[in-house]
Amino acid sequence: MEPDLRIDLRGEACPMNFVRIKLALDRLAPGKLLLARVDPGPVAADLERSLTAQGYRMHHRSESAVGAEIAVSRPE
Repeated sequence: MEPDLRIDLRGEACPMNFVRIKLALDRLAPGKLLLARVDPGPVAADLERSLTAQGYRMHHRSESAVGAEIAVSRPE
């Protein structure tokens, strides 16, 4: 599935990366896909956990040495 919006938040400190992801999701219609690039490791895992806890739908998370990608959408 091709993302409807991409944002690069690598280097962005917590909790601002979470806030920016939520603001980006608010601009999208329910069901539309956001791909966020974030720092790898605990940051990506924490973001996934926090977004899921708030009712957002996680599609996938992948990580490499240079960053992580989180695909997420608002519930329909």
